[in-house]
Amino acid sequence: MDLLRHRSLIAARPLGCEEWLHTPEAVERVLSAAADLDSLLMWLVRHVKRAA
Repeated sequence: MDLLRHRSLIAARPLGCEEWLHTPEAVERVLSAAADLDSLLMWLVRHVKRAA
């Protein structure tokens, strides 16, 4: 029951503060990390109804 009270969800993937962070490669790494969340987002869309 306590879990039903939560109204938000955060999914994160640490990327660190490596040297690539200040290069054009950062865009690809961030987009790749975001793409890793696609499965989770699609599951949520199918199984969790929006609270009114």
